[in-house]
Amino acid sequence: MQSGLISVIIVNWNSGHQLALCLESLAQQTHRPLEIIVVDNASSDGSLAPALAAGRVQIIRNDINAGFCRAFNQGYAISQGEFIVSLNPDVYLLPDFLARLAERLAGMPAAGLACGKLWRGDSPWAGCTLDSTGLFLSRSRRPYDRGQGQVDRGQFDRAEEVFGACGAAWMARRTMLEDVRCLGEVLDEDFFAYYDDADLAWRARSRGWQCWYEPRAAGWHGRGGGDTLRKPSRAPKMVFAQRHAVKNRYLMMLKNDTPAGLLPALPRILAEDALRLGYMALRRPALLGAYLDVVRLLPRMLEKRREIRGRRRVPDHFIYRWFR
Repeated sequence: MQSGLISVIIVNWNSGHQLALCLESLAQQTHRPLEIIVVDNASSDGSLAPALAAGRVQIIRNDINAGFCRAFNQGYAISQGEFIVSLNPDVYLLPDFLARLAERLAGMPAAGLACGKLWRGDSPWAGCTLDSTGLFLSRSRRPYDRGQGQVDRGQFDRAEEVFGACGAAWMARRTMLEDVRCLGEVLDEDFFAYYDDADLAWRARSRGWQCWYEPRAAGWHGRGGGDTLRKPSRAPKMVFAQRHAVKNRYLMMLKNDTPAGLLPALPRILAEDALRLGYMALRRPALLGAYLDVVRLLPRMLEKRREIRGRRRVPDHFIYRWFR
């Protein structure tokens, strides 16, 4: 680990022009030293070219789409920074973004994660509709980004503790990521993609780490794919993403939840899940395979659960108070 170094890990998969804008914003960052690692999941659209042209960018090329989580772990394995940043290629950061988050973490020993204010869009010309000011879980165990879709009128301009950080742009202490590894993995590779940020935040909470929101660290997030069933597209890419989103919510619960914590929310969870299951059966049958995926992965999730539960430091009710 190199003290003061920030390692930025970008997982790229057919990101088009967005990766070039993202790298441009990193070149303007005021914090130094900076290490940039791009892990490419077999992109076929030429989007890796800006990273090749940028110089001083470490590149890992995968022959297949190995998934976001495995690709991040690959980048993390060669990183050397005291602070680690997971950055989506559709994010454009203001020049002091990394410096602000590093300052926040350096000044708060109990904080393992930090996030900033993200507006919707992939460039400074996109406006000021909020995309995320911190990640939370609903009582039905669905992650949501605080403030998403609201016009930014300064209502989230106070630095404060939040449950977790949006996966599009978070910073973590390396010591925290090492502390919350599960079966050797920082991000759960069985997730492939989606819900990995909520799962990481839950594991960090169970070990006593805090997550802080710093509004002075700001940027834009394009949010291209999405994982919500409300999106009408039946394109293969969307179905693929949504299947993982359905699966990963259950995997996250199997790993981290408790019967005592589930019981008060069970009527709401069952009602919502019954409606969603009926919708999928009638309108989106291709997504029903997510339930088979959960059954297939159940033994491995129980193994991970034993490790997570055996290492917890914080009483469960301290974590459930964050569910809203």
